[in-house]
Amino acid sequence: MGSRQPAPSDPPRWARNKPVVLHETAHAILDFHTGRQFASHGPEFATLLLDLFARYAKAEKGKARQMGIRQKPRRVRFATAAALDEAIGTPKNWVRLAG
Repeated sequence: MGSRQPAPSDPPRWARNKPVVLHETAHAILDFHTGRQFASHGPEFATLLLDLFARYAKAEKGKARQMGIRQKPRRVRFATAAALDEAIGTPKNWVRLAG
């Protein structure tokens, strides 16, 4: 049996992993709920991505958040939970879309 040829719509091989899928899922959730009113990699996105990594990649939220804050040359800014909740609703609503 031969290997399956990728369809034109298949993502490239480098994009077929959990971090990339979670990253793109965070974009989809945020865009769906807000109509792209936030910066594509702004604080709301960073907070949502962190939550997705904690839930689906078993990342330790506190450590990941500190790594983002210490990034050089540009640190990651995170939205407050209240700001994200106001933008896209409760986590139960948006995580259910991702899972």
